[in-house]
This record gives sequence, C-alpha cells and structure tokens, in this order.
Amino acid sequence: MQEYGVSRATVRAALDELEHEGLIERTRGKGTFVIGDVAQDHWLMLPTNWDALIEHLTRLDSVMVELGSGAGALPIEITGQSLPDEYWWTNRINYADGVAYSLNTVYVLQPLAQTLQPELSQEPVLLVLNRLAREQIHTVRQTLTVRVADADLARHLSMDIGMPVVRVIRLIMNRANQLVYAAQVFGPKGTQDFVDHSFENGAFRVDIQARAAYPARQKNIEAVRPEVFEVEPGLMYEDEDVKIYIDVVDHIPTEITDCFGIRMEAEGKVVAFSGDTAPCESMIRLAQDADLLIHECTFPESFLKHRAESGVGTFAHTSPLQLGEIARKANVKSLVATHFGHYDSTSPVIKRAAGNHLPVDLMGPERLDEVARDIRKSYKGDLRLATDLMRID
Repeated sequence: MQEYGVSRATVRAALDELEHEGLIERTRGKGTFVIGDVAQDHWLMLPTNWDALIEHLTRLDSVMVELGSGAGALPIEITGQSLPDEYWWTNRINYADGVAYSLNTVYVLQPLAQTLQPELSQEPVLLVLNRLAREQIHTVRQTLTVRVADADLARHLSMDIGMPVVRVIRLIMNRANQLVYAAQVFGPKGTQDFVDHSFENGAFRVDIQARAAYPARQKNIEAVRPEVFEVEPGLMYEDEDVKIYIDVVDHIPTEITDCFGIRMEAEGKVVAFSGDTAPCESMIRLAQDADLLIHECTFPESFLKHRAESGVGTFAHTSPLQLGEIARKANVKSLVATHFGHYDSTSPVIKRAAGNHLPVDLMGPERLDEVARDIRKSYKGDLRLATDLMRID
C-alpha cells in the first residue's frame, strides 16, 4: 500500500474484483493465491512497459491478415503534426480462435523498413523491431482513447456501427528523437465495460470515490469521462432533414446487450441497415417499403449443415434463403447483401484462420454465385452483393 500510495480499502476492493473474476482465491488462515491467468482470456492487452508488451505478443496465438501495404507520409492524425519522412505502412486484421479482435495500421520509417524485409511483411512488426532493430528503440509512448465504430471498423471487426471501441496509438522514437514506428490499433467489442472499469465500477472504485469528494478532483474526473448515450427502440434522432429509427434485432441475447437495426428517412428516401441478426420481425418492419435494404448474409446454405454438425452454430445470422424472404416481405426496392464472412476467399492465410468454424474445402468465389441464386428464389428486385469500397448512388 505504501509503495503504490493507495488505501487499505482500495486494496480490499481490488482483491474483491480479482476474486470475482476468478483470478485469485482467498482462504481464511492461509492467504491469497493466484489461480487464473488474465492473459489467456484477453487478446488485446495494453502492457505499460516494453518487455511486458513483447512478452504478450510472443505468447499470443493469433493470425494476421493483411488488407494492404505501401509507402507514404505519416497521417497527421497519428502525431498531430506533419512529418517530412516517408514511412512503409501495413493495414492488418488480427484473429484469435477465428475471431477478428483488432484492426491495426502500422508505420515504419522507410529506410529502416527496407532493411527489415521480408520479416516486416510476415510477422508482428514490434517483434521484428525487438529482434532485429532493438538499437532503434529509445522512447516508447502509448495513448488510449475511446471512440465509436464507423462502417469500416464495424465490417472488419464484426460489430455494430456506433459501438464503443478502444483506439491505441503507439509511437517509438530513436535516440535522435526521430519517429521510427507508429501504430494505430482499434478494438475490440466490450469497450463499454472497459470504460466502466476505468471509473467507479472497477477495482479502484473506492479510491476514486474517496478522491472525487474533493471538488477540484471531481472536475478532473468529469473532464475525462466518456459521454455514453443509451438508446431505446423507436425514433432515435430527428432534425429537419432526417429521421432515424432503431429497433432491437435478434443477434446477441438481450440480457447481455441489445443489438439494433436502423431505418433512415431523408429526402423522400428510406435506407434500412441490419447489422448482425437472425431473421426477425423487427427488421422487416424497419425495412418496410425501403428504397434500399443493406442486410447481413453471413453463411451460404451449403455451410449451414457443416456448422450445425460441428457444433459451432450460426451465431444468429441470416442465410441467403432467409434474406430473400425478408426482402420480399418488406417489399424493398433494392437489396445489398453483405457480411460474407470471408467464405469467398482463396487466401491460405484466411482459410487457416477460418479453419475452426468454416468448411475450408468449400470456400471460394463460387459461393457468392450460390448466395445470389438462393436470394433470387424469393426476391425478384434489384440485388447487389457488397464489395469493399462499394458506392451506391
């Protein structure tokens, strides 16, 4: 307590929280014992020193899927200033147990990056720097903010638009104070719990509440507290140009969290968006007579038998046959099917990541033809299958 400057009440509260999470066991007359390893249950962690970060990355059993790479200037949003140097960059999704848990964009000073290829393109960049360019690492900085998921993040991390996400910026400077590495990391779901545990509901809640009794300190806490908006089904937003309605759809059990579909009305047009969901009446209501319905279509019919027999299940998603029925019942003018779960991919890396939950031998671009045929069995209107960066006028 003396070393960390906390009270006895804070220590007791922290131990209560650790015991509740199954990480320690307390026995009267014997003591307190560690029985769980938090690192086994958390893929995206934020170690506060270099050695701990490298140890975590070394132990992490994950698969990287590269979305793109190239060279150019470092975006101003990373450091808040324009830098003259050129940086090699790569954009990657990280998977663990077949689940996407973070979206990373990493930048390495171009002259340094050229000396570290091909390793940089094949391994986690920080592990390569630690092994082959440790002399370039002098100062490491890490900042964390909480944002909401935009359409790109929601698509890559299989979450709903507007859900909270953690944004981590990591910067590495050499001895000449030159930026040699920068990374922007987004992820994962569960950020709202993370935010809560950063304030009164966490292990240090007693200490925070005690310190917040002082008015000046309370102002400091309120200045950094994220603003959280809780919404309910119905009219969520309205101004003179647009109305936005939401309703609960059938994906995650509501006792865990609500998932919402969206209906937007503007300029005499209606656009409906499903997010992840199984077929449900609320989505049909939201999409009724819509000019455009954008709806998930996660698994082709040929995959459903495999997922049922393997015990993986369908995770409350919509099949092509079901989507065709939804579009027909809602009388939508145009339908865009999306959220294809990489089942059209031929990439060996993606197939390896998907091996636990998809029939890899059936994966390939021909699955998209199957999807279109099955939707067409019920829906005869305009149909498009979503692609990255698709624009709909």
